[in-house]
Amino acid sequence: MKTTLLLFSFISVQVALAQTADLSVTQSTDVTRATVGQNVVYTLAAHNAGPDANPSVRVTDYLPTEVSVVNMDAACLTDVNDSRLINCDISLANGVTQNMAIEVVVDSLPPAGPRVYLSGLLSDGVSTGFFRKWVDTQNFDTIAALLNLTINPRGVYLQNDGGVLIAERGDLSATIADGKIQYAHPLGNLQSTLVTGGLLVNPNDVIKAPDGLLYIADANGIRLDGMGLPTADTSGRIIKIDPNTAVQTLVAEGTNISTPTGLIWRAGQLIVSDLSGKLISIDPTTGVQQLISSGGLLQLPQALTEVNGVYYVADASNGVVSVNAITLAQAVFAPSD
Repeated sequence: MKTTLLLFSFISVQVALAQTADLSVTQSTDVTRATVGQNVVYTLAAHNAGPDANPSVRVTDYLPTEVSVVNMDAACLTDVNDSRLINCDISLANGVTQNMAIEVVVDSLPPAGPRVYLSGLLSDGVSTGFFRKWVDTQNFDTIAALLNLTINPRGVYLQNDGGVLIAERGDLSATIADGKIQYAHPLGNLQSTLVTGGLLVNPNDVIKAPDGLLYIADANGIRLDGMGLPTADTSGRIIKIDPNTAVQTLVAEGTNISTPTGLIWRAGQLIVSDLSGKLISIDPTTGVQQLISSGGLLQLPQALTEVNGVYYVADASNGVVSVNAITLAQAVFAPSD
């Protein structure tokens, strides 16, 4: 019997009336794994830490597409415009926690296979969105169409809440471009800028490490020509950002890194693809770099992912190149078309 990791939903809290009340909401489930046909109970716990009561609080929960509602708390209703959106209207006195249960049944499993997240194309100054692809089926689907904040999206990182972190490159026509790291959720038109400027110039990719810190592959002040190739040998860098404080720290710069394009976390190390034809391992604590693979089929590496000990590198010259993490053997996984 197939199983799947529990499907996450996306929750938020809105305060309808202006009150001095410190509100928070958490979500838990009664199981850690579920199968098709199994019922799962999401419990939303809304808490008011005061000092005032708030008689009008709305807690919303976006359900995954793979589940259907079976039963829910009396305070909760399905939104009339979106069957996946659950609105729970409650009143919270100072110091009170209210639990709301939403019972769902798992209708289907998410599509199988490793997922590669790609940024959309730039068209007339507007991003066409963000896409995910399943390597075994070659299928694409859109998870977010962002038409406001995002102009030149590069890397995309999917969070557990279904939202995405976006590495937004700066204005490449400028002498120095201020890059951004943004957050968006495909439901509810939720978009915000987490951090901009500072060390961020031309970020190409962003990931979240297990400890919650963000790491960014940044091409620094490098300028690109009309073909997207570097016009100057400017050192790239890896930047660490604390999302709680927005403090930026330089992790590594130069040496093997000239134009970092893709970034993943593997076994406590940062693995970086570089447009100079390299895969590089970086210790996130010391910044020490180690060249993993260079040349061969790796000519213009861009995005990368890792599945079962194999790196899959999107290469502008040779399609998708696989690199065995142990033997370092290279092969064309999917040719350019």
